[in-house]
Amino acid sequence: MKSIFYQNTWHSDDERLFTADNRSLKYGDGFFESMRAVNGRINFLDLHLTRIQTSSRLLGFNLEESGFSEAVLLNSTAHFLQTNQQKHVRIRIQFFRYGGKQYAPADTKTAFYIQFASDKSGEFSVNQAGKTLYIFKDYVVANDNPISNIKSSNSLIYVLAKKQLQHIDTDEILLLNSKGQIAEFSSSNILVDFGDRLITPPLSSGCLDGIVRSYLLLQKNPDFYVEEQEIELKDLESAQAIYGTNTSIGAFYIKEFNNITYTSGRLNQLIELLNQ
Repeated sequence: MKSIFYQNTWHSDDERLFTADNRSLKYGDGFFESMRAVNGRINFLDLHLTRIQTSSRLLGFNLEESGFSEAVLLNSTAHFLQTNQQKHVRIRIQFFRYGGKQYAPADTKTAFYIQFASDKSGEFSVNQAGKTLYIFKDYVVANDNPISNIKSSNSLIYVLAKKQLQHIDTDEILLLNSKGQIAEFSSSNILVDFGDRLITPPLSSGCLDGIVRSYLLLQKNPDFYVEEQEIELKDLESAQAIYGTNTSIGAFYIKEFNNITYTSGRLNQLIELLNQ
């Protein structure tokens, strides 16, 4: 199956496309964007495109020169779905800078590739079991750093957090920042439900500028109004429910943390909102 679109050509997963001098491989000089298309339509497309533009400006990438555009994304997605007779697909776009074998890039030339993977899940599901939670204590997220808010090619803290999950009896891991405040989960943003209010950490906490997080903040839904506020560990003691949100599964809930049992709260309502 040819699932990688690079330099206007389709390639299979086992083809060699890059040399050892690729700057994203050597220095983490790149960023990526992951998304899903359900029934042929890319979820939260405008928010994904906005985050790509923001990441490009922050890192000094030349998107226009790279040839990337909304049309390229939509056309390649439609081609993959039609060619492989699929309805749903997971999409990962990797951007990287060309030129220069040292830290300093030789120029601003930017490249990208789009990788597709078949997806059977379709719409977000409300039938999800709750997760147990553990605190990641080895490293912290850098707060007040805009690079922490993007999906850069340097994802080591998330890799190490996931690696620790393989060796402990828990389902999810919580990342803190240098102030000891809550930042996010290992692969999703956190949303805390206090009954009368829904709170998510601000970007200054060091969390990823997640797509579902952004969507909820923009909705201003009176029945599901989300605010940004710094969250301390002790605040979770008075929470009614704790959710994780991302574009992969939509949302999940934490059922147990620090010997406290939580309910699924408004998870069904949240999933329904994301499926609209």
